Amino acid sequence: MNVESIIIRHSPIILLYRMLFLTMILGLCYVLYAVVQSAFGGVSLIDNTIHPIILFFGTILLEATILIYIFLQWAYDKFEVKDTKIIFKKGIIRREKAVHSLKNIESIEVKQGWLGLIFDYGDVSLFSPLLKEKIVMKKISDPEKYAHILRKVLDMKSNKFIPVKH
Repeated sequence: MNVESIIIRHSPIILLYRMLFLTMILGLCYVLYAVVQSAFGGVSLIDNTIHPIILFFGTILLEATILIYIFLQWAYDKFEVKDTKIIFKKGIIRREKAVHSLKNIESIEVKQGWLGLIFDYGDVSLFSPLLKEKIVMKKISDPEKYAHILRKVLDMKSNKFIPVKH
């Protein structure tokens, strides 16, 4: 099967996990700040009328900056499958690119945890005996679909692989 190019991205659910984690961490930081403030009797270096406003806008600015970074990181990380190679591209400021040949791939394996099964994401591992290691596309949407496409691209027989679900 000849393929111009297939772009594979991380699952959007991973983006959601990271955003929720950020919100939880910032919430925890605020709670710890409030506990420390109350332990010291509410003493503040800044005027108490301006203090909550600075805290509010500072937190929003910090969260927005980190959310933009998380989104751009998700948007720029991708796997591109071309006829004879797979290209890993990542990075926002410092771009990295790794190219692997698909010519000697012997097996393709799909792994999904219980959250992956629920939200339909997982890892697709390609094994090449020449590299003696697996090439892994982590946390991609619909891993079974992309494993099937890769098998077609590589003209693999269905008995050469065993999909694994965890």
